[in-house]
Amino acid sequence: SKLLLCKNELSSKKGNLHPNKKGGKKPLTTPVPASQ
Repeated sequence: SKLLLCKNELSSKKGNLHPNKKGGKKPLTTPVPASQ
């Protein structure tokens, strides 16, 4: 279960990093739902 938690946390961090990498600007079309 610990592995699952780590994976979930990594996924969450990745999703949070994506929008932050773009200068913190929120694009009109987010590719987040496509990833999930």
